[in-house]
Amino acid sequence: MSVQKDRPAWTDDRLDDLSQTMRDGLARLDAQDHDLGRKLDALNGRFDALQRTLILGMIGVLGTIVAGFAAAIFALA
Repeated sequence: MSVQKDRPAWTDDRLDDLSQTMRDGLARLDAQDHDLGRKLDALNGRFDALQRTLILGMIGVLGTIVAGFAAAIFALA
């Protein structure tokens, strides 16, 4: 059998301190969440730029292939 120690009572002051601590912690969490959102938006912008670059590069490669085939057909004709 174990003996339990008496818990201290939760006074109004202690509850107010706990409430304020929770509010402060949540405010910090909100600020961190906002900062993370901005970083993710910047990262999305970088991925969009990379996608545009890849698409333009692929258009250039395909254009070169088509021009090569056209030149080969013209040379054989």
